[in-house]
Amino acid sequence: MTDANDILRRGGPDGLRKAIETAEACDIVQMKLELGSDQEVAECVARDLKVKFNQVVFSEGDVYVWATTHWVKLTEREFHVFLKRYDGCEYRTDSGKDARYKLTDTKRKSVMKLLELELSEPEFFAYASIGVACATGFISINEHGEPELVPHNPDQRQRHFIDVAWVNEKFGPIPAESLLWRLCEGCFGEDTEYSLKVDLMGELIGAALFALSTRIPSPKTIILLGETAANGKSQWLALKRSLLPKHAVSSVAPSEMDNQQRRAQLSGVWLNTADELGHEAITSDKFKAVVSGDRVSGKVVYREPFEFNPEALHVFATNVLPTFKDGMDRGVRRRLQVLTFARRIPSSERIVDIGRKTATNEAELLLAFAVDGACRLMKQRHFTRTHSGQRRLSEWIVESDLIAAFFEDEDVVEITGQKSDRYNAKDVYRVFRAWAQDVGVSDSRVPTQSQFTRRAKAHQIDGLSISRTGKSGNHFYGIKLPPPRSQDRRGRR
Repeated sequence: MTDANDILRRGGPDGLRKAIETAEACDIVQMKLELGSDQEVAECVARDLKVKFNQVVFSEGDVYVWATTHWVKLTEREFHVFLKRYDGCEYRTDSGKDARYKLTDTKRKSVMKLLELELSEPEFFAYASIGVACATGFISINEHGEPELVPHNPDQRQRHFIDVAWVNEKFGPIPAESLLWRLCEGCFGEDTEYSLKVDLMGELIGAALFALSTRIPSPKTIILLGETAANGKSQWLALKRSLLPKHAVSSVAPSEMDNQQRRAQLSGVWLNTADELGHEAITSDKFKAVVSGDRVSGKVVYREPFEFNPEALHVFATNVLPTFKDGMDRGVRRRLQVLTFARRIPSSERIVDIGRKTATNEAELLLAFAVDGACRLMKQRHFTRTHSGQRRLSEWIVESDLIAAFFEDEDVVEITGQKSDRYNAKDVYRVFRAWAQDVGVSDSRVPTQSQFTRRAKAHQIDGLSISRTGKSGNHFYGIKLPPPRSQDRRGRR
Protein backbone atom coordinates (compact mmCIF):
# COMPACT_ATOMS: atom_id res chain seq x y z
CA MET A 1 0.00 0.00 0.00
CA THR A 2 1.33 3.46 -0.96
CA ASP A 3 1.41 5.90 1.94
CA ALA A 4 2.09 9.62 2.15
CA ASN A 5 5.84 9.18 2.66
CA ASP A 6 6.12 7.04 -0.50
CA ILE A 7 4.36 9.78 -2.47
CA LEU A 8 6.62 12.44 -0.94
CA ARG A 9 9.77 10.51 -1.83
CA ARG A 10 8.66 10.08 -5.43
CA GLY A 11 6.95 13.37 -6.17
CA GLY A 12 7.83 15.72 -3.33
CA PRO A 13 5.34 18.08 -1.66
CA ASP A 14 3.71 18.97 -4.98
CA GLY A 15 3.13 15.27 -5.68
CA LEU A 16 1.51 14.86 -2.28
CA ARG A 17 -0.79 17.82 -2.88
CA LYS A 18 -1.88 16.39 -6.21
CA ALA A 19 -2.55 12.96 -4.67
CA ILE A 20 -4.71 14.48 -1.95
CA GLU A 21 -6.65 16.80 -4.24
CA THR A 22 -7.40 14.07 -6.82
CA ALA A 23 -8.55 11.47 -4.29
CA GLU A 24 -11.57 9.66 -5.74
CA ALA A 25 -14.80 9.30 -3.79
CA CYS A 26 -14.19 5.56 -3.51
CA ASP A 27 -10.93 6.31 -1.69
CA ILE A 28 -12.82 8.17 1.02
CA VAL A 29 -14.11 5.38 3.25
CA GLN A 30 -17.03 6.51 5.38
CA MET A 31 -16.55 5.81 9.05
CA LYS A 32 -19.17 4.97 11.66
CA LEU A 33 -19.53 7.46 14.47
CA GLU A 34 -20.67 6.72 18.00
CA LEU A 35 -21.89 10.13 19.17
CA GLY A 36 -22.18 12.15 15.97
CA SER A 37 -20.72 15.24 17.67
CA ASP A 38 -18.35 17.79 16.17
CA GLN A 39 -15.84 16.93 18.88
CA GLU A 40 -15.87 13.26 17.86
CA VAL A 41 -15.39 14.17 14.19
CA ALA A 42 -12.47 16.47 15.11
CA GLU A 43 -10.82 13.66 17.07
CA CYS A 44 -11.32 11.27 14.15
CA VAL A 45 -9.84 13.73 11.62
CA ALA A 46 -6.84 14.32 13.91
CA ARG A 47 -6.34 10.54 14.12
CA ASP A 48 -6.62 10.14 10.32
CA LEU A 49 -4.08 12.89 9.69
CA LYS A 50 -1.61 11.28 12.09
CA VAL A 51 -2.09 7.87 10.45
CA LYS A 52 -1.49 9.37 7.01
CA PHE A 53 1.38 11.72 7.83
CA ASN A 54 2.65 10.49 11.22
CA GLN A 55 3.41 14.03 12.47
CA VAL A 56 0.82 16.81 12.37
CA VAL A 57 0.54 20.20 14.11
CA PHE A 58 -1.87 23.11 14.07
CA SER A 59 0.04 26.38 14.32
CA GLU A 60 -0.44 29.97 13.19
CA GLY A 61 -3.91 29.27 11.85
CA ASP A 62 -3.09 26.23 9.67
CA VAL A 63 -2.54 22.46 9.69
CA TYR A 64 1.04 21.40 8.91
CA VAL A 65 2.28 17.89 8.12
CA TRP A 66 5.86 16.57 8.02
CA ALA A 67 6.95 15.99 4.41
CA THR A 68 10.34 14.21 4.93
CA THR A 69 12.34 17.42 4.24
CA HIS A 70 10.16 20.12 5.79
CA TRP A 71 6.69 20.91 7.14
CA VAL A 72 3.98 21.45 4.51
CA LYS A 73 0.83 23.50 5.08
CA LEU A 74 -2.41 21.80 4.06
CA THR A 75 -4.76 24.01 2.08
CA GLU A 76 -8.46 24.13 2.94
CA ARG A 77 -9.17 21.97 -0.12
CA GLU A 78 -6.64 19.35 0.97
CA PHE A 79 -7.94 19.35 4.52
CA HIS A 80 -11.52 18.93 3.25
CA VAL A 81 -10.56 15.54 1.75
CA PHE A 82 -10.09 14.23 5.30
CA LEU A 83 -13.18 15.93 6.63
CA LYS A 84 -15.67 14.90 3.94
CA ARG A 85 -15.33 11.18 4.72
CA TYR A 86 -17.51 11.82 7.76
CA ASP A 87 -20.29 13.53 5.82
CA GLY A 88 -23.26 11.16 6.00
CA CYS A 89 -21.71 8.82 8.57
CA GLU A 90 -24.17 6.85 10.65
CA TYR A 91 -24.47 7.16 14.40
CA ARG A 92 -27.07 6.31 17.02
CA THR A 93 -28.80 9.07 18.95
CA ASP A 94 -29.39 9.03 22.71
CA SER A 95 -32.94 7.86 22.04
CA GLY A 96 -31.62 4.84 20.10
CA LYS A 97 -32.56 6.09 16.63
CA ASP A 98 -30.21 5.85 13.63
CA ALA A 99 -29.03 9.20 12.26
CA ARG A 100 -26.45 10.56 9.84
CA TYR A 101 -23.87 13.30 10.43
CA LYS A 102 -24.53 16.18 8.03
CA LEU A 103 -21.47 18.30 7.27
CA THR A 104 -22.77 21.87 7.03
CA ASP A 105 -20.60 24.97 6.76
CA THR A 106 -21.29 25.71 10.43
CA LYS A 107 -20.20 22.20 11.45
CA ARG A 108 -17.09 22.42 9.27
CA LYS A 109 -16.02 25.61 11.09
CA SER A 110 -16.82 24.00 14.44
CA VAL A 111 -14.74 20.90 13.61
CA MET A 112 -11.85 23.10 12.45
CA LYS A 113 -11.90 25.02 15.72
CA LEU A 114 -11.98 21.80 17.76
CA LEU A 115 -9.22 20.31 15.62
CA GLU A 116 -7.10 23.32 16.44
CA LEU A 117 -7.46 22.46 20.13
CA GLU A 118 -6.53 18.81 19.43
CA LEU A 119 -3.36 19.61 17.45
CA SER A 120 -2.50 23.09 18.65
CA GLU A 121 1.13 24.10 19.20
CA PRO A 122 0.93 27.91 18.87
CA GLU A 123 4.67 28.58 19.10
CA PHE A 124 5.83 25.48 17.24
CA PHE A 125 7.67 27.41 14.51
CA ALA A 126 8.98 30.04 16.89
CA TYR A 127 11.65 27.49 17.91
CA ALA A 128 12.81 26.53 14.42
CA SER A 129 16.49 25.64 14.04
CA ILE A 130 18.77 28.12 12.31
CA GLY A 131 19.38 26.72 8.86
CA VAL A 132 17.84 25.90 5.50
CA ALA A 133 16.50 22.65 4.06
CA CYS A 134 18.01 21.97 0.63
CA ALA A 135 18.33 19.05 -1.80
CA THR A 136 21.41 17.62 -0.06
CA GLY A 137 20.23 17.99 3.54
CA PHE A 138 19.79 20.63 6.21
CA ILE A 139 22.45 23.36 6.22
CA SER A 140 22.99 24.56 9.78
CA ILE A 141 25.46 27.06 11.21
CA ASN A 142 27.41 25.98 14.29
CA GLU A 143 28.43 28.10 17.27
CA HIS A 144 31.64 29.11 15.48
CA GLY A 145 29.71 30.51 12.52
CA GLU A 146 30.67 27.63 10.22
CA PRO A 147 28.20 25.74 7.99
CA GLU A 148 27.41 22.07 8.52
CA LEU A 149 25.27 19.64 6.52
CA VAL A 150 23.03 17.32 8.56
CA PRO A 151 20.05 15.06 7.69
CA HIS A 152 16.55 16.51 7.50
CA ASN A 153 14.61 16.19 10.75
CA PRO A 154 11.09 17.31 11.78
CA ASP A 155 12.55 18.89 14.93
CA GLN A 156 14.27 21.46 12.70
CA ARG A 157 10.75 22.88 12.14
CA GLN A 158 11.41 24.19 8.65
CA ARG A 159 8.48 25.31 6.51
CA HIS A 160 10.33 25.80 3.22
CA PHE A 161 12.64 23.78 1.02
CA ILE A 162 15.22 24.89 -1.57
CA ASP A 163 15.56 22.30 -4.33
CA VAL A 164 19.23 23.15 -4.82
CA ALA A 165 22.30 21.05 -3.99
CA TRP A 166 25.01 22.43 -1.71
CA VAL A 167 28.57 21.22 -1.22
CA ASN A 168 30.26 22.10 2.06
CA GLU A 169 33.21 23.92 0.59
CA LYS A 170 34.73 27.32 1.45
CA PHE A 171 33.28 30.00 -0.79
CA GLY A 172 35.87 31.78 -2.92
CA PRO A 173 35.66 34.80 -5.23
CA ILE A 174 32.57 35.02 -7.41
CA PRO A 175 33.53 33.40 -10.75
CA ALA A 176 34.33 36.02 -13.37
CA GLU A 177 31.78 36.37 -16.18
CA SER A 178 29.11 34.50 -14.20
CA LEU A 179 25.71 36.20 -14.15
CA LEU A 180 26.14 36.91 -10.43
CA TRP A 181 29.52 38.54 -11.13
CA ARG A 182 27.99 40.64 -13.93
CA LEU A 183 25.19 41.81 -11.67
CA CYS A 184 27.68 42.84 -8.98
CA GLU A 185 29.90 44.59 -11.52
CA GLY A 186 26.98 46.33 -13.16
CA CYS A 187 25.63 47.73 -9.89
CA PHE A 188 28.82 48.38 -7.92
CA GLY A 189 31.75 48.00 -10.36
CA GLU A 190 32.99 51.58 -10.09
CA ASP A 191 32.08 51.98 -6.42
CA THR A 192 34.79 52.54 -3.80
CA GLU A 193 32.65 50.40 -1.47
CA TYR A 194 32.33 47.53 -3.97
CA SER A 195 33.47 44.76 -1.61
CA LEU A 196 31.32 46.00 1.27
CA LYS A 197 28.21 46.19 -0.90
CA VAL A 198 28.74 42.73 -2.41
CA ASP A 199 29.29 41.29 1.09
CA LEU A 200 26.07 42.95 2.25
CA MET A 201 24.15 41.43 -0.67
CA GLY A 202 25.39 37.97 0.27
CA GLU A 203 24.33 38.59 3.87
CA LEU A 204 20.85 39.69 2.78
CA ILE A 205 20.24 36.54 0.75
CA GLY A 206 21.69 34.43 3.58
CA ALA A 207 19.56 36.21 6.19
CA ALA A 208 16.42 35.43 4.18
CA LEU A 209 17.28 31.76 3.59
CA PHE A 210 18.35 31.10 7.19
CA ALA A 211 15.65 33.32 8.77
CA LEU A 212 18.37 35.26 10.58
CA SER A 213 16.94 38.76 10.33
CA THR A 214 15.15 38.64 13.68
CA ARG A 215 17.90 36.60 15.38
CA ILE A 216 20.67 39.17 15.32
CA PRO A 217 20.93 41.74 18.15
CA SER A 218 19.70 44.66 16.04
CA PRO A 219 17.22 43.56 13.33
CA LYS A 220 17.19 45.81 10.27
CA THR A 221 14.98 46.72 7.37
CA ILE A 222 17.15 47.28 4.33
CA ILE A 223 16.29 50.15 1.99
CA LEU A 224 17.74 49.79 -1.51
CA LEU A 225 18.02 53.43 -2.59
CA GLY A 226 18.67 54.27 -6.23
CA GLU A 227 17.81 57.85 -7.06
CA THR A 228 18.47 57.36 -10.77
CA ALA A 229 16.97 54.84 -13.19
CA ALA A 230 18.65 51.59 -14.39
CA ASN A 231 20.77 51.09 -11.27
CA GLY A 232 20.01 47.37 -10.73
CA LYS A 233 18.20 47.44 -7.38
CA SER A 234 15.05 45.85 -8.84
CA GLN A 235 17.14 43.02 -10.30
CA TRP A 236 18.50 42.19 -6.84
CA LEU A 237 14.94 41.97 -5.56
CA ALA A 238 13.99 39.73 -8.48
CA LEU A 239 17.01 37.50 -7.74
CA LYS A 240 15.98 37.02 -4.11
CA ARG A 241 12.34 36.37 -4.97
CA SER A 242 13.26 33.85 -7.66
CA LEU A 243 15.63 31.82 -5.46
CA LEU A 244 13.14 31.42 -2.61
CA PRO A 245 9.99 29.25 -2.75
CA LYS A 246 6.87 31.23 -3.70
CA HIS A 247 5.25 30.63 -0.32
CA ALA A 248 8.34 32.08 1.40
CA VAL A 249 7.99 35.53 -0.20
CA SER A 250 5.45 38.27 0.45
CA SER A 251 4.97 41.87 -0.61
CA VAL A 252 3.59 43.86 2.31
CA ALA A 253 4.59 47.52 2.28
CA PRO A 254 5.48 49.21 5.59
CA SER A 255 2.38 51.39 5.32
CA GLU A 256 0.24 48.21 5.33
CA MET A 257 1.69 46.65 8.46
CA ASP A 258 -1.06 48.01 10.71
CA ASN A 259 -3.61 46.01 8.70
CA GLN A 260 -4.25 42.68 10.44
CA GLN A 261 -5.11 40.83 7.22
CA ARG A 262 -2.06 42.11 5.37
CA ARG A 263 0.09 41.33 8.41
CA ALA A 264 -1.14 37.72 8.31
CA GLN A 265 0.63 37.34 4.96
CA LEU A 266 3.97 37.62 6.79
CA SER A 267 3.41 34.40 8.75
CA GLY A 268 6.03 31.82 7.79
CA VAL A 269 7.61 34.16 5.23
CA TRP A 270 11.38 34.44 4.76
CA LEU A 271 11.49 37.57 2.63
CA ASN A 272 9.18 40.56 2.38
CA THR A 273 9.86 43.00 -0.44
CA ALA A 274 8.30 45.91 -2.26
CA ASP A 275 9.55 47.56 -5.44
CA GLU A 276 8.46 51.04 -4.40
CA LEU A 277 7.66 52.62 -1.05
CA GLY A 278 6.00 55.78 -2.34
CA HIS A 279 5.27 58.62 0.06
CA GLU A 280 2.87 56.76 2.36
CA ALA A 281 3.45 57.27 6.04
CA ILE A 282 4.85 54.31 7.96
CA THR A 283 2.99 53.27 11.10
CA SER A 284 5.88 53.09 13.51
CA ASP A 285 4.62 50.76 16.26
CA LYS A 286 3.64 47.85 14.00
CA PHE A 287 6.64 48.42 11.77
CA LYS A 288 9.00 48.04 14.73
CA ALA A 289 7.23 44.94 16.05
CA VAL A 290 7.25 43.19 12.67
CA VAL A 291 10.90 43.99 11.92
CA SER A 292 12.04 42.87 15.38
CA GLY A 293 10.09 39.60 15.25
CA ASP A 294 7.88 40.49 18.22
CA ARG A 295 4.71 38.43 18.54
CA VAL A 296 1.90 40.02 16.52
CA SER A 297 -1.59 39.02 15.44
CA GLY A 298 -2.85 38.25 11.97
CA LYS A 299 -6.19 37.32 10.46
CA VAL A 300 -7.17 35.48 7.32
CA VAL A 301 -10.63 36.28 5.95
CA TYR A 302 -13.35 34.05 7.46
CA ARG A 303 -10.92 32.59 10.01
CA GLU A 304 -10.11 33.25 13.63
CA PRO A 305 -7.20 35.64 14.38
CA PHE A 306 -3.90 34.00 15.30
CA GLU A 307 -0.57 35.06 16.72
CA PHE A 308 2.88 34.53 15.24
CA ASN A 309 6.47 35.73 15.37
CA PRO A 310 7.48 37.36 12.06
CA GLU A 311 10.86 36.12 10.83
CA ALA A 312 11.07 37.73 7.40
CA LEU A 313 13.87 39.95 6.20
CA HIS A 314 12.33 43.18 4.92
CA VAL A 315 13.96 44.69 1.82
CA PHE A 316 12.38 47.66 0.07
CA ALA A 317 13.52 49.42 -3.08
CA THR A 318 12.81 53.09 -3.68
CA ASN A 319 13.87 56.13 -5.65
CA VAL A 320 12.58 58.50 -2.95
CA LEU A 321 12.78 57.95 0.80
CA PRO A 322 9.30 58.07 2.42
CA THR A 323 7.98 60.25 5.19
CA PHE A 324 6.73 59.08 8.60
CA LYS A 325 3.23 59.73 9.96
CA ASP A 326 4.38 60.63 13.48
CA GLY A 327 8.03 61.37 12.85
CA MET A 328 10.89 58.88 12.69
CA ASP A 329 11.34 57.92 16.33
CA ARG A 330 14.51 56.41 17.72
CA GLY A 331 13.14 52.87 17.67
CA VAL A 332 12.38 53.10 13.96
CA ARG A 333 15.77 54.60 13.14
CA ARG A 334 17.53 51.71 14.88
CA ARG A 335 15.76 49.32 12.50
CA LEU A 336 16.77 50.97 9.23
CA GLN A 337 19.82 50.50 7.04
CA VAL A 338 20.30 52.09 3.64
CA LEU A 339 22.19 50.59 0.70
CA THR A 340 22.83 53.12 -2.06
CA PHE A 341 22.88 52.29 -5.78
CA ALA A 342 24.82 55.18 -7.28
CA ARG A 343 25.74 53.78 -10.70
CA ARG A 344 23.53 54.03 -13.76
CA ILE A 345 24.25 50.85 -15.71
CA PRO A 346 25.07 51.61 -19.38
CA SER A 347 22.66 50.00 -21.87
CA SER A 348 25.57 48.06 -23.40
CA GLU A 349 26.12 46.25 -20.07
CA ARG A 350 22.50 45.44 -19.28
CA ILE A 351 21.19 41.87 -19.41
CA VAL A 352 17.42 41.63 -19.57
CA ASP A 353 15.92 39.93 -16.49
CA ILE A 354 19.38 39.17 -15.06
CA GLY A 355 18.07 38.78 -11.50
CA ARG A 356 15.67 35.93 -12.33
CA LYS A 357 18.16 34.34 -14.75
CA THR A 358 20.87 34.30 -12.07
CA ALA A 359 18.57 32.53 -9.60
CA THR A 360 17.46 30.03 -12.26
CA ASN A 361 20.75 29.28 -14.02
CA GLU A 362 23.21 29.71 -11.15
CA ALA A 363 21.19 28.47 -8.20
CA GLU A 364 24.06 26.41 -6.71
CA LEU A 365 26.48 29.35 -6.93
CA LEU A 366 23.87 31.63 -5.42
CA LEU A 367 23.19 29.22 -2.56
CA ALA A 368 26.92 29.04 -1.79
CA PHE A 369 27.06 32.86 -1.90
CA ALA A 370 24.12 33.00 0.53
CA VAL A 371 25.62 30.44 2.95
CA ASP A 372 28.85 32.44 3.03
CA GLY A 373 26.88 35.61 3.74
CA ALA A 374 24.82 33.94 6.47
CA CYS A 375 27.97 32.69 8.23
CA ARG A 376 29.54 36.15 8.09
CA LEU A 377 26.35 37.68 9.48
CA MET A 378 26.33 35.19 12.38
CA LYS A 379 29.95 36.03 13.22
CA GLN A 380 29.54 39.82 12.89
CA ARG A 381 26.10 39.84 14.53
CA HIS A 382 25.14 42.74 12.27
CA PHE A 383 24.88 43.49 8.55
CA THR A 384 27.95 44.95 6.85
CA ARG A 385 27.73 48.73 6.98
CA THR A 386 28.69 51.20 4.26
CA HIS A 387 29.71 54.83 4.75
CA SER A 388 27.45 56.00 1.94
CA GLY A 389 24.46 54.21 3.45
CA GLN A 390 25.07 55.60 6.92
CA ARG A 391 25.48 59.11 5.53
CA ARG A 392 22.23 58.87 3.55
CA LEU A 393 20.41 57.50 6.60
CA SER A 394 21.59 60.50 8.65
CA GLU A 395 20.29 62.85 5.96
CA TRP A 396 16.98 60.97 5.94
CA ILE A 397 16.66 61.35 9.72
CA VAL A 398 17.09 65.11 9.41
CA GLU A 399 14.58 65.26 6.54
CA SER A 400 12.04 63.10 8.40
CA ASP A 401 12.24 64.43 11.93
CA LEU A 402 14.13 67.64 12.57
CA ILE A 403 13.46 67.70 16.29
CA ALA A 404 14.68 64.16 16.93
CA ALA A 405 17.77 64.79 14.80
CA PHE A 406 18.53 67.98 16.75
CA PHE A 407 18.45 66.27 20.15
CA GLU A 408 20.57 63.39 18.84
CA ASP A 409 23.29 65.67 17.44
CA GLU A 410 25.90 65.28 20.18
CA ASP A 411 27.91 68.22 18.79
CA VAL A 412 25.03 70.54 19.68
CA VAL A 413 23.04 68.95 22.50
CA GLU A 414 24.28 66.93 25.46
CA ILE A 415 21.60 64.92 27.29
CA THR A 416 22.74 64.90 30.93
CA GLY A 417 19.54 63.91 32.71
CA GLN A 418 20.42 66.37 35.50
CA LYS A 419 17.64 68.64 36.73
CA SER A 420 20.25 71.32 37.43
CA ASP A 421 20.93 71.65 33.70
CA ARG A 422 18.04 73.94 32.77
CA TYR A 423 17.27 76.24 29.85
CA ASN A 424 14.36 78.47 28.96
CA ALA A 425 12.39 77.17 25.95
CA LYS A 426 13.24 80.37 24.01
CA ASP A 427 16.98 79.71 24.37
CA VAL A 428 16.65 76.07 23.29
CA TYR A 429 14.55 77.10 20.30
CA ARG A 430 17.12 79.74 19.29
CA VAL A 431 19.85 77.07 19.19
CA PHE A 432 17.53 74.74 17.29
CA ARG A 433 16.84 77.34 14.57
CA ALA A 434 20.55 78.04 14.14
CA TRP A 435 21.25 74.31 13.89
CA ALA A 436 18.48 73.86 11.30
CA GLN A 437 20.06 76.60 9.15
CA ASP A 438 23.47 74.95 9.47
CA VAL A 439 22.18 71.61 8.18
CA GLY A 440 20.45 73.27 5.23
CA VAL A 441 16.80 73.18 6.28
CA SER A 442 14.63 75.85 4.68
CA ASP A 443 12.79 78.28 6.97
CA SER A 444 9.45 76.97 5.72
CA ARG A 445 10.18 73.55 7.23
CA VAL A 446 11.24 74.84 10.67
CA PRO A 447 8.40 74.55 13.24
CA THR A 448 7.35 77.46 15.43
CA GLN A 449 8.55 77.64 19.03
CA SER A 450 5.28 76.26 20.42
CA GLN A 451 5.31 73.42 17.86
CA PHE A 452 8.94 72.67 18.71
CA THR A 453 8.21 72.48 22.45
CA ARG A 454 5.06 70.37 22.01
CA ARG A 455 6.77 67.86 19.70
CA ALA A 456 9.86 67.67 21.91
CA LYS A 457 7.56 66.67 24.79
CA ALA A 458 5.86 64.04 22.65
CA HIS A 459 9.21 62.41 21.77
CA GLN A 460 9.78 61.50 25.43
CA ILE A 461 13.57 61.60 25.06
CA ASP A 462 15.38 59.76 27.87
CA GLY A 463 16.96 62.21 30.32
CA LEU A 464 15.05 65.24 29.00
CA SER A 465 12.00 66.71 30.72
CA ILE A 466 9.96 69.79 29.86
CA SER A 467 7.69 71.62 32.26
CA ARG A 468 6.16 75.03 32.80
CA THR A 469 7.59 77.15 35.62
CA GLY A 470 5.21 79.87 36.73
CA LYS A 471 5.15 82.98 34.54
CA SER A 472 8.60 82.26 33.08
CA GLY A 473 7.16 79.70 30.65
CA ASN A 474 8.43 76.28 29.63
CA HIS A 475 11.87 75.07 30.64
CA PHE A 476 13.98 72.17 29.32
CA TYR A 477 15.67 70.11 32.06
CA GLY A 478 18.51 67.62 31.64
CA ILE A 479 20.43 69.10 28.68
CA LYS A 480 23.49 71.22 27.99
CA LEU A 481 23.76 73.56 25.00
CA PRO A 482 26.78 75.31 23.42
CA PRO A 483 27.54 78.89 24.50
CA PRO A 484 25.42 81.51 22.66
CA ARG A 485 26.91 82.96 19.48
CA SER A 486 28.14 86.51 19.64
CA GLN A 487 26.41 87.18 16.32
CA ASP A 488 24.13 85.27 14.04
CA ARG A 489 24.79 84.04 10.51
CA ARG A 490 23.83 87.44 8.98
CA GLY A 491 26.34 89.31 11.11
CA ARG A 492 23.72 90.99 13.30
CA ARG A 493 24.23 91.39 17.04
